[in-house]
Amino acid sequence: MEPVYGTVIQLARLVWRAQGLKFTVTGVENLPKTGGAVIAINHT
Repeated sequence: MEPVYGTVIQLARLVWRAQGLKFTVTGVENLPKTGGAVIAINHT
């Protein structure tokens, strides 16, 4: 993992935690255990 990527991810997690944001992920069982997947977010 690139050092810049890791730093950005840690900073984003810190900001989310400070703002009290929580994320709920559903449907993980539908993702393949191996290989790739395309994840499309529907804003409804």
